[in-house]
Amino acid sequence: MRRTEVMIIALAVTGLGCRMGNERPDILVPSEVSCPTCSIVIDSVVTLEGAYLGLGSAIIARDPEGFFYLVDGGDRLLKAYAPDGRFVRQIGRLGAGPGEYERIRRIFVGSDSSIRVLDGMLGRLSTFSRNGDFLGSIRVPIVGNPHGPAVLLEGDVLVATGTPDGGKDAQYSLAAFDLKGDTVQSVNEVVPSKPGNWWLYERLLWARPNGELLVAQVFTFAVDVYRSDLTGKSSFRRVGDLIPSQPPEAAPSDGLFDTPATPQLRMLWEDAQGLVWLGTVVASPLWKPGPSPEQGRRMNQQTLLTLAERPRFDIVIEVLDMEKQRVLARSHLNGPAGTPFGGGYLAKSLQSSKGELGVRISRVSLQPNP
Repeated sequence: MRRTEVMIIALAVTGLGCRMGNERPDILVPSEVSCPTCSIVIDSVVTLEGAYLGLGSAIIARDPEGFFYLVDGGDRLLKAYAPDGRFVRQIGRLGAGPGEYERIRRIFVGSDSSIRVLDGMLGRLSTFSRNGDFLGSIRVPIVGNPHGPAVLLEGDVLVATGTPDGGKDAQYSLAAFDLKGDTVQSVNEVVPSKPGNWWLYERLLWARPNGELLVAQVFTFAVDVYRSDLTGKSSFRRVGDLIPSQPPEAAPSDGLFDTPATPQLRMLWEDAQGLVWLGTVVASPLWKPGPSPEQGRRMNQQTLLTLAERPRFDIVIEVLDMEKQRVLARSHLNGPAGTPFGGGYLAKSLQSSKGELGVRISRVSLQPNP
C-alpha cells in the first residue's frame, strides 16, 4: 500500500505532548478536594465464573444489555458472559484465518451489540455478532506493542498507539485510521524511537460520548482533548504532590524488585455525567525491597508470583470536573483496584478458597455523603 494512498487524520504526538495549537492555554487542576461531602464508592456487581484475566493487560468490555466479553488470560480466547456471570460461549478461535485471531488487543462493542476485536499480532479488526458469527475483517497495519491502548471513535475512526512499520528506523506515533475508506493506513511517524526510553511514549486513550478524544500522558499527567475531527481543543494537567513534573529519566519500576513503584497514571475514563476519572499508581507504604532484577531473572515462575503478591503499590482514584477545573473527590486504595472498562467498571481476578477462578466486576461511582 503506497503512502500516496494514505487518508491522513491529523493527530500527531510529540515527545512530551500533543500539538494542540494556541486556542487555549494548558489548564492546571489543583490538588485540593473541592467537594468534602462527596465520596468515591466501589460496589461489587457480579463475578464472572471461571474467568481469568492473567498477569498482563486485561481485555474486557460490556455491551448495552449487560453482557461481558473477556479475553481469557490462559488460553487467549474471547469469551462471553451473561449479566449474572454465567459463561455463555466462546467467540472465534486462535489462528490466522477468517474468524480467527492471534492476540486480541482491544474489544469494541457497538450499540447493536456487534463485537469488534483488534488483533495486535495480525494487524486487523474483525467483527462478530453477539451469537459469535464471524461477519468480516479489515486490515489495520499497525505493529509494536500488541497490548497498547486503542479506541474506536464515531464515524469508524480507530486511534491506537504503535509504530506504522518496523525496522531500525521505526518511530512511535499515535495513529488514526479511517475504517470506512478503501485504504487504511496510519499517520506518518512523528516521534523518533530511541533505545531504552520507551516510557516517554506511553499514552492512555478514552473516547468521549460526544465524539471527542482524551489522550493522557502516563508520567506527566497531562490530558489533551481532541474534537471529533481530531483537531486540538484543550489540555489540562493535574498538579500536586502525587504528580511528577517530568517523566522519569530511568525505566519506571512496578515495585517488583528492589525499587519502589514509580508514580504513574494507569486509569482514565469519563462517566455519563461528563466527569473524568483518573487512577494513579503510588508506592505502597508497606513495600519492602525484594531481590535485584538480575536475581529475579534466575527465579522460577512460582517464586516470581509469590514476590508479586507482596504489597507493592496502591491506587489513588480521583474524579475531576473539567469544566470547573477542580478535583471533586479522592480515594486511596490499598493494593490494585482492577482494570477499568466501560466508563466506571473495574475487573479484578480472584480465587476462591477451593481454588476456583473468577473475575469480580465492580462499579465505581461518586456519591454524596448523607
